[in-house]
Amino acid sequence: MERWLVTYADLITLLMAYFIMVYSLSQLDLAKFRRVVAGFRAATASFGMPDGSHGVLDGGSGVLEGEAPQPTPAVDPTEQLLQGLATDIQRRVLASGLGSEVEVRVTPEGLRVSMAGPLLFDTASADLRPQADPVLRAVAQALRARPDLRVRVEGHADSRPIRTFRFPSNWELSSARAGAVVRRLAALSGADGTRFTIVGYGDSRPARPGDDPRSLARNRRVEIVLLRP
Repeated sequence: MERWLVTYADLITLLMAYFIMVYSLSQLDLAKFRRVVAGFRAATASFGMPDGSHGVLDGGSGVLEGEAPQPTPAVDPTEQLLQGLATDIQRRVLASGLGSEVEVRVTPEGLRVSMAGPLLFDTASADLRPQADPVLRAVAQALRARPDLRVRVEGHADSRPIRTFRFPSNWELSSARAGAVVRRLAALSGADGTRFTIVGYGDSRPARPGDDPRSLARNRRVEIVLLRP
């Protein structure tokens, strides 16, 4: 036998031994890795993972699919209350056919119901007209449902001056009209008089500046404010 064949055979034997060792070590590492994975899963099982999701150890990317849940916005109970009352009053007003005469809106101060003066009173008068009753009944219903609400009633006049024995100025006229609305609301709702405040603004707070007929009619009004609790 050639001497170089002995050396070659020894080299082949060593190489085979080396690859067998590497292979066995790689198998051992894989087995150890699998045991570590199993131990990690057992230790973290209490945290849970969503069904159908895959982590890094499962061969996934480690990122959960789908959008992150958005936090639910907090609901202001007072705002919810006022919006509900506004909807109910508006529904009753529309059912009575007076939607064009009444404006209902929620403001930072509370729920404001603005009623056109011609709906409520004749010119230079503080005696309520019967046509206003459906609107006042709708507001009275809200007062019965929420006995914790306080009410401010504001009277407004137009810019035309008035000088009568009963009403020397628009201050007296606007105050008397607000008082008439309060008396009717108290009678319809059964609410205690201490819940009400009367304010007469005269012509100092026009809703629509101007002396044309439409502006004058818009400025003659009474506004009921259900104040935030």
